[in-house]
This record gives sequence, C-alpha cells and structure tokens, in this order.
Amino acid sequence: MPSMLYVGLQDADKIAVFAIDDAGKLTKQGEMPAPGGPSVMAVGPDRQTLYVGQRGGPAITAYRIDPQT
Repeated sequence: MPSMLYVGLQDADKIAVFAIDDAGKLTKQGEMPAPGGPSVMAVGPDRQTLYVGQRGGPAITAYRIDPQT
C-alpha cells in the first residue's frame, strides 16, 4: 500500500486524499465528504481505519480505508 496523506478541508466539509511517492511528490487521488468540519485525524494501527474529529461538535467519525482505491 502506498503512503497516503489525508487533509481536512474544514470549511468545505471534505477530506482530500493524496498519494506520496518515494521522492515525496504528492498526487491528488480525490476527495470525500466529511460532514461536521473535519479536524484532527489518526490512522488506526491496522491502517484500515481513518478516525476524524469533527470541529462542529464533540464527535469522531471512522472511515474505512480501501487500499485498492
């Protein structure tokens, strides 16, 4: 699985997803909706779950990471 970077776009309620190659170059893979203003994020130890804190309220949302996409 390539290295990935997840960027919270708080005002747009989205998360942008970038692949990182061996030279450190970022390639945007897409965006996904993240209602509530995505804030702090953490990838689970299994690298299959992205936990996202919501700025709009005390909440955490879990997203499944699909290594194929």
